[in-house]
Amino acid sequence: MSATWSKHIEDWKNYIRSYGEGVGFPSRVWLAKHLKKDSSILDAGCGGGIEFESLQSEGRGDVRYIGSDFTPEAITACKELFPGVDFRVDDVRTLSTMEDGSVDVVLLRHTLDHIDRWEDALKAAWRVAKEEVIVILWPTAFADYREPTFKEIEEDVYFRMFSRPFLINWAKRELGASEVVVTLIPAMHVPGREYRTDTAFVMKK
Repeated sequence: MSATWSKHIEDWKNYIRSYGEGVGFPSRVWLAKHLKKDSSILDAGCGGGIEFESLQSEGRGDVRYIGSDFTPEAITACKELFPGVDFRVDDVRTLSTMEDGSVDVVLLRHTLDHIDRWEDALKAAWRVAKEEVIVILWPTAFADYREPTFKEIEEDVYFRMFSRPFLINWAKRELGASEVVVTLIPAMHVPGREYRTDTAFVMKK
């Protein structure tokens, strides 16, 4: 896992809030609509807590939210922004602060593409989730079978691309997912992000 996030992201309180991927971004609105009434969610790799802010903005105060991140500075910022909300320092590859089946949903939003040992992260999320694991990634448009690849984009911050068939097949084979539902979520109306289409994988127990 990259050790440089806290160096690259100096101001966690403003992280993502300062450009077109914050509250109201299409894939965040999709998540707010997707979650069941009175459900619980672990936002694993929560960064500056924008997911919680987005859920509140979309009127999902009924959702019990937990946010975790391996960067202490991020969690400190989250606690200052949202007093009383359960934010904790944890490694997404182990989720050691979480018990088995302790939340309905585990969210991995743009997390697997930025860490090593992504398989461990998915297995940990599967252990913690009672109902489903939601993975949101950058475009996964290529439909042929490919191994995920690493690319270094600055120092040791990684960016991995997955193909849809690869991730679907892996989830069914390695996790025992009964179904993997894929939804494409375009951002064509977001200035500066018109090119962007997020891919949501809902891996069901």
